[in-house]
Amino acid sequence: MAKTKKFDEKTYRGDRITEAPSGCVQIVRIWVWSKAELRYLAPERGARYEGIRYEPTPTGGKARRKASFDDLQAAREWQQHATKPQKSVEDLSGQAPGTQVGESSTSPTLAEVVADFRTRKYSRKAIGTREHYDQR
Repeated sequence: MAKTKKFDEKTYRGDRITEAPSGCVQIVRIWVWSKAELRYLAPERGARYEGIRYEPTPTGGKARRKASFDDLQAAREWQQHATKPQKSVEDLSGQAPGTQVGESSTSPTLAEVVADFRTRKYSRKAIGTREHYDQR
Protein backbone atom coordinates (compact mmCIF):
# COMPACT_ATOMS: atom_id res chain seq x y z
CA MET A 1 0.00 0.00 0.00
CA ALA A 2 1.43 3.37 -1.00
CA LYS A 3 1.73 6.00 1.66
CA THR A 4 0.19 9.35 0.79
CA LYS A 5 2.15 12.46 1.62
CA LYS A 6 0.51 15.03 3.80
CA PHE A 7 0.40 18.57 2.42
CA ASP A 8 3.33 20.58 3.78
CA GLU A 9 2.66 24.28 3.39
CA LYS A 10 6.29 25.22 4.09
CA THR A 11 7.96 23.08 1.40
CA TYR A 12 8.26 24.91 -1.92
CA ARG A 13 6.95 22.97 -4.95
CA GLY A 14 6.18 25.85 -7.32
CA ASP A 15 4.53 29.28 -7.27
CA ARG A 16 1.00 27.88 -7.63
CA ILE A 17 -0.02 24.35 -6.68
CA THR A 18 -3.27 22.47 -6.27
CA GLU A 19 -4.21 19.88 -3.66
CA ALA A 20 -7.36 17.77 -3.54
CA PRO A 21 -9.35 18.23 -0.31
CA SER A 22 -10.19 14.95 1.41
CA GLY A 23 -13.34 13.34 0.11
CA CYS A 24 -13.48 15.44 -3.06
CA VAL A 25 -13.33 14.04 -6.57
CA GLN A 26 -12.24 16.39 -9.36
CA ILE A 27 -12.16 19.41 -7.04
CA VAL A 28 -8.84 20.97 -6.06
CA ARG A 29 -7.75 23.64 -3.58
CA ILE A 30 -5.45 26.34 -4.96
CA TRP A 31 -2.37 27.43 -2.99
CA VAL A 32 0.00 30.31 -3.85
CA TRP A 33 3.57 30.59 -2.57
CA SER A 34 4.24 33.64 -0.42
CA LYS A 35 7.87 34.76 -0.72
CA ALA A 36 7.49 36.99 2.32
CA GLU A 37 6.18 34.26 4.64
CA LEU A 38 7.94 31.35 2.88
CA ARG A 39 4.85 29.16 2.85
CA TYR A 40 1.72 28.48 0.83
CA LEU A 41 -1.32 30.66 1.40
CA ALA A 42 -4.78 30.97 -0.11
CA PRO A 43 -4.81 33.30 -3.13
CA GLU A 44 -5.44 36.94 -2.20
CA ARG A 45 -7.34 37.54 -5.43
CA GLY A 46 -9.38 35.03 -7.35
CA ALA A 47 -10.92 31.73 -6.46
CA ARG A 48 -9.67 29.18 -3.97
CA TYR A 49 -11.16 26.06 -5.57
CA GLU A 50 -11.40 24.60 -9.07
CA GLY A 51 -13.96 22.03 -10.08
CA ILE A 52 -14.21 19.79 -13.12
CA ARG A 53 -17.31 18.17 -14.56
CA TYR A 54 -18.25 16.44 -17.79
CA GLU A 55 -21.32 17.54 -19.72
CA PRO A 56 -22.98 15.74 -22.62
CA THR A 57 -22.50 17.21 -26.08
CA PRO A 58 -25.10 17.24 -28.87
CA THR A 59 -23.10 14.55 -30.71
CA GLY A 60 -23.35 12.16 -27.76
CA GLY A 61 -19.85 12.67 -26.39
CA LYS A 62 -18.70 14.39 -23.23
CA ALA A 63 -17.14 17.83 -22.87
CA ARG A 64 -14.86 18.66 -19.97
CA ARG A 65 -15.81 21.87 -18.14
CA LYS A 66 -13.70 23.64 -15.53
CA ALA A 67 -14.77 26.46 -13.22
CA SER A 68 -13.34 28.34 -10.24
CA PHE A 69 -15.10 28.96 -6.92
CA ASP A 70 -14.57 30.85 -3.67
CA ASP A 71 -15.77 28.02 -1.42
CA LEU A 72 -15.87 24.24 -1.50
CA GLN A 73 -19.66 23.99 -1.17
CA ALA A 74 -20.23 26.05 -4.34
CA ALA A 75 -17.81 23.80 -6.25
CA ARG A 76 -19.62 20.67 -5.08
CA GLU A 77 -23.04 22.08 -6.02
CA TRP A 78 -21.82 23.07 -9.50
CA GLN A 79 -20.27 19.65 -10.01
CA GLN A 80 -23.43 17.79 -8.94
CA HIS A 81 -25.58 19.89 -11.27
CA ALA A 82 -24.19 17.99 -14.28
CA THR A 83 -25.28 14.61 -12.89
CA LYS A 84 -28.94 15.65 -12.76
CA PRO A 85 -30.96 15.06 -15.92
CA GLN A 86 -31.47 18.23 -17.92
CA LYS A 87 -34.97 17.31 -19.13
CA SER A 88 -37.49 14.80 -17.94
CA VAL A 89 -39.08 12.19 -20.21
CA GLU A 90 -42.20 14.35 -20.44
CA ASP A 91 -40.18 17.35 -21.67
CA LEU A 92 -38.45 15.36 -24.40
CA SER A 93 -41.55 13.92 -26.06
CA GLY A 94 -44.05 16.61 -25.19
CA GLN A 95 -46.33 13.93 -23.72
CA ALA A 96 -46.58 12.24 -20.36
CA PRO A 97 -44.65 8.97 -19.94
CA GLY A 98 -46.61 5.87 -20.94
CA THR A 99 -48.91 7.57 -23.45
CA GLN A 100 -49.08 6.44 -27.05
CA VAL A 101 -47.58 8.60 -29.72
CA GLY A 102 -50.30 9.50 -32.18
CA GLU A 103 -50.21 9.58 -35.97
CA SER A 104 -49.71 13.34 -35.90
CA SER A 105 -46.33 12.93 -34.20
CA THR A 106 -43.45 14.71 -35.88
CA SER A 107 -40.87 12.15 -34.76
CA PRO A 108 -39.46 9.95 -37.55
CA THR A 109 -40.39 6.30 -37.91
CA LEU A 110 -37.84 3.52 -37.64
CA ALA A 111 -37.87 3.03 -41.40
CA GLU A 112 -37.04 6.71 -41.91
CA VAL A 113 -34.18 6.52 -39.41
CA VAL A 114 -32.73 3.41 -41.10
CA ALA A 115 -33.04 5.01 -44.54
CA ASP A 116 -31.32 8.14 -43.29
CA PHE A 117 -28.53 6.04 -41.75
CA ARG A 118 -27.97 4.18 -44.98
CA THR A 119 -27.74 7.34 -47.05
CA ARG A 120 -25.39 9.17 -44.69
CA LYS A 121 -23.28 6.65 -42.77
CA TYR A 122 -23.73 3.29 -44.46
CA SER A 123 -21.50 4.02 -47.45
CA ARG A 124 -18.58 4.85 -45.14
CA LYS A 125 -18.66 1.47 -43.43
CA ALA A 126 -16.36 -1.37 -44.47
CA ILE A 127 -17.76 -3.98 -46.86
CA GLY A 128 -17.74 -6.68 -44.18
CA THR A 129 -19.64 -4.40 -41.81
CA ARG A 130 -22.26 -3.60 -44.45
CA GLU A 131 -22.75 -7.33 -45.16
CA HIS A 132 -23.17 -7.96 -41.43
CA TYR A 133 -25.77 -5.18 -41.20
CA ASP A 134 -27.66 -6.56 -44.21
CA GLN A 135 -27.96 -10.01 -42.57
CA ARG A 136 -29.92 -8.58 -39.66
